[in-house]
Amino acid sequence: MRPFISLLMVLLFNKLAFATDVVSKEDYSLASKVVIDSNQLKEKRNILIYTPPNFDKNQTYQVIYLFDAEHLFTSTIGIVESLITTRKIPPSIVVGIETTIRVRDYLPPINGEPKSKSQTWISQKFPQFGGTEAFTTFLESELFPYIENNYPVLPNRTMIGYSNAGVYGLHTLVNSPETFTNYLLISPAAWWGNDEIDQNLSKFSTQKKDFGGNLFLSVAGEGSGMYSNALRIASKLEEVAPESLNWNFNQFENETHQSTIYPSVYQGLQYLFEDINFNVSDELAAYGSISDIQKYYSTLSNRYKYPVLIPEIVFSDLADAQFSNQRDSQAIDTLKLFADTYPNSSFAFSSLGSGYLRTKQFALAKANFEAAIKIVKKKGVSEPSVIDYLQDMVAVAQGNI
Repeated sequence: MRPFISLLMVLLFNKLAFATDVVSKEDYSLASKVVIDSNQLKEKRNILIYTPPNFDKNQTYQVIYLFDAEHLFTSTIGIVESLITTRKIPPSIVVGIETTIRVRDYLPPINGEPKSKSQTWISQKFPQFGGTEAFTTFLESELFPYIENNYPVLPNRTMIGYSNAGVYGLHTLVNSPETFTNYLLISPAAWWGNDEIDQNLSKFSTQKKDFGGNLFLSVAGEGSGMYSNALRIASKLEEVAPESLNWNFNQFENETHQSTIYPSVYQGLQYLFEDINFNVSDELAAYGSISDIQKYYSTLSNRYKYPVLIPEIVFSDLADAQFSNQRDSQAIDTLKLFADTYPNSSFAFSSLGSGYLRTKQFALAKANFEAAIKIVKKKGVSEPSVIDYLQDMVAVAQGNI
């Protein structure tokens, strides 16, 4: 057999041997996309919206606004979803804002002569900079209302801003901090001069001393004035930051300006939501009660100026810990409040049902498992194992009555 024919037969055989019969194919999307025709900016803006696993329109969610979404959205969603799945942050909706003209939207105007190398270079190279006021108005009058009218989000907002968007975040923090509650600012470009840093942060401390938000500021092992700029900001915050502001500065010295994005998002989001994700201590499990956690979240509600509910998982964790400490009556009280607080949660009622099973109150156990089944069916949950489990629990309870 000639070599060409031999090769042809080999290729044909391999093609037949490894051919795949594709039954169907469909595109998979991480998010919805909307286009806002902005009256304020006189342009169309692309917005990407991610909802977390098991999204339920009857629940409320944290909302994270991600700038430069055309570059950062996919990787950030991966980090956010892993943090939600491992219970390191609360379930959150991510709103990605794609950028058109970064210097226009993110870099604030200069008062007087340029006061840093960045200001000098930008003013000569990109004269369209300085549109931060219009961009903030776009957020507050167009984007925020759209999200808040169409998605069940909580009133506190988190922003993630990188490089120039980090400059926008700093500018917003010192001038109108209530725009966001949480600021995650990654390697902000060295826009301000030294005197501007001192003056802006001193003004913020004096005029916004009651702002009860959170700031996570990071920088890589980088030059171009970014490290010295960030270090001066952190130093000035140490001196003048209002007591009501929780803030943290982190240098990722082994990262570059580009690579510092990912550890910053991972660590920063955990820091910003740290107070909402209450951890049940051994001492609380052994001696405390649900009223102690209620007091904690009442204080948090006063700080954030909206009712901060005890998260579902905190109820569950506390009850489990109380049962482990042979504090059955306190655990049942915790689970009762869980069901009262989340009347549309099958998790709440199945947890209470399990508690009643554990304390041999079988009729009450059966009733709560049946309530959980009704909620699951009403929500149209299609996973058969969920219904099977709850029906098995009903049978166990019934068998002991």
